[in-house]
Amino acid sequence: MKNLKWVFLEFLLVVKGALMAFALNSWWMDMKDQKKEEAYLTQVLQDVDMSIELVENAIELQTTFTYSTSEMLKAT
Repeated sequence: MKNLKWVFLEFLLVVKGALMAFALNSWWMDMKDQKKEEAYLTQVLQDVDMSIELVENAIELQTTFTYSTSEMLKAT
């Protein structure tokens, strides 16, 4: 009976160790995912900033074109 008790305790210890290993692995994967997420969000922010700059440049060009066309029509 004593031997069965030790086998059961050893079994519980192995199960506890396996569960701890799974928990640590899950935590580590979450940390890696968080770093990837930060990198993706940084890239998205850079892309948005670049898009805003391109739109502003396009608006400026269109404004200049419209003004020049208006001036040409006034001159004729």
